[in-house]
Amino acid sequence: MENGIFGTGILIAVFAVALFVALRTTIKRFGLKRKCCGGKKPEKREEKALDFEPIFEIIVRIDGLCCEDCAIRVENAFNRMAEVSAKACHHEKRAVLLLGKEPDETKIRTVVSDCGFAVTEIQTKRL
Repeated sequence: MENGIFGTGILIAVFAVALFVALRTTIKRFGLKRKCCGGKKPEKREEKALDFEPIFEIIVRIDGLCCEDCAIRVENAFNRMAEVSAKACHHEKRAVLLLGKEPDETKIRTVVSDCGFAVTEIQTKRL
């Protein structure tokens, strides 16, 4: 009878170790610690010099900005556009754009949507 209990104890210990290793590997592989970004690799902020004369200031309210990585992703997407300089803030759930050309709300909504978020409001101010 002692052999049966001893063998069962070994099986339980092996199973527990295997379960621990499997869970740890899954968390590392799928980035489950980063809930809001879906495990995507964090981006570096791409600084953009203001090499144009701003004509418009656009405030874009964005639903779903929940961490700095989310804000950086949106900011970088806007900063890759010509005559656009952006700063995004996840605390305020918005991005502020300076434009050197006429604003295109459809393009703004598309950029935010392509980043995985939704625009809730766009405010335009001529400078």
